[in-house]
Amino acid sequence: MLGLLAGFPIDLAIGLLSALIIVVIAVIIGIVAGFYGGFVDEALMRLTDFVILLPAFPLLIVFSVLFGWSIWDAVVFLAIVSWGGASARIIRAMIMQIRSAQYIESAVIAGASRMWILRNHILPQIIPYILYLLVTNVPGAILTLASINFLGLAGSEYPTWGMLLYYADIFGALTSGYWWWVIPPGLLVAFVAVVFILTAMASEPVVNPRLRYG
Repeated sequence: MLGLLAGFPIDLAIGLLSALIIVVIAVIIGIVAGFYGGFVDEALMRLTDFVILLPAFPLLIVFSVLFGWSIWDAVVFLAIVSWGGASARIIRAMIMQIRSAQYIESAVIAGASRMWILRNHILPQIIPYILYLLVTNVPGAILTLASINFLGLAGSEYPTWGMLLYYADIFGALTSGYWWWVIPPGLLVAFVAVVFILTAMASEPVVNPRLRYG
């Protein structure tokens, strides 16, 4: 029981930190690409395509073995190789659509700076989607890093739920009938992931107003 309680804030911090880094990188890439366009847009989209192709989990295993990473090293690496996906492209598309609006053109004609337009007209419109991205990226990070811990990598110094499953496995808890070593941490990992997934589903009408009307 103490291990489960001690692991909760660590696993939650792991998921939130990884999701935060992913979202920050995706938002910066999407905003810069969509706002400036041209060569900058092309270069950042090619970088995004490259990141999408990276096999995050196998690379995480390899580097954790080679360099003996801590859990926080693994969190940062996972975020760096996971920000691609659709996130940056969707933000870029949103920025490009907002940028072409008449009130943006009017602001440019009136002499407004790029930063003023970004701060006052663009960011307020994409904040709901940014929060949605933050919520949706947490469960994947928790499950991925719990899997790494289950393999005995990146985090043996912390009582994470993945490490509890690792020790339960090497000491043969399940075959010995000690189910309370295996089922509670496994259920907690799944429960936290499901909570964030349901939260993301509940927030979809805020991100996409058309869903409010079925």
